[in-house]
Amino acid sequence: MVRYILALRQSPCNRRCANCGNKFYPQKHVLNQRYCSKKKCQSARKTDWIRHKLKYDKDYKTYRQEIQNKWKSNNPGYWAKYKKDFAEIKPPNEAKTHIIKILIEKNTLNDLSKTKVINCNCQLVLK
Repeated sequence: MVRYILALRQSPCNRRCANCGNKFYPQKHVLNQRYCSKKKCQSARKTDWIRHKLKYDKDYKTYRQEIQNKWKSNNPGYWAKYKKDFAEIKPPNEAKTHIIKILIEKNTLNDLSKTKVINCNCQLVLK
């Protein structure tokens, strides 16, 4: 067993990430590592773990439902307020225009020549 672990550590990248497909060196203390250490891949690993846990562990599923119901009871009207606040922002261009208006109102876009807006086909409305 010890020889196998030493050989595994010294061997070149022999595993591919289950999320991105890139080769990586597994951690020496995690023998069945399937994901690399990138944030996106670790997020996918956590999502897969939660999905698996909800599917097979009924206690965990009921716990999560209890927590969610408790949050809903502590925050009544949250979704109604959210929908009301963001009802007019539906298309992406309108959302970008809305964000730019907020930035202008807060005087964060004082010098427009230094700002870069990439892939934005929205109109900048100055008042």
